[in-house]
Amino acid sequence: MRTATAPARNPYASTKQIDLIRSLASDREPIEGWELVKPLVDSGKVPPGVARLAIDRFFKSPYRTTAKLEAGFYSLHEYIYEVRISEAGRAYALEIFLNEVGKVCREIARGVVRDLRPEHALTIEEAMAFGRETGSCCICGRVLTNPESIEKGIGPICEQRF
Repeated sequence: MRTATAPARNPYASTKQIDLIRSLASDREPIEGWELVKPLVDSGKVPPGVARLAIDRFFKSPYRTTAKLEAGFYSLHEYIYEVRISEAGRAYALEIFLNEVGKVCREIARGVVRDLRPEHALTIEEAMAFGRETGSCCICGRVLTNPESIEKGIGPICEQRF
């Protein structure tokens, strides 16, 4: 007599579960016991029960606190960012760059706000250098037309606001 055998069960969590744990670990505050779970996640060999527990705990864990940033301009790794504060009170960053036709543009820079610190605040000298290099003000994005503003790299209104 033949008996049916159940298919072999994978003793480890799925790749999707492990990827979710990694993502949550980067966005959320550490959970209790993370120092024991992290090596398992790094090896890709997380028992399913441990994976479910870690995921549940991470979803209950608050988001990582980023350095207290004020709205303003920041420089990191030779890029310039504008940090804004949403209505919900969360900081987010916009990268400031020149597009292919030389116009100053802003685009959401996902995750960058976690790396920015108050000491990365843009200096007036850095803002002026951007303006001299591009011919546009990095604060408001306008093309500099006044000879004095072109030489400085920033317009008089933005210089006062800075």
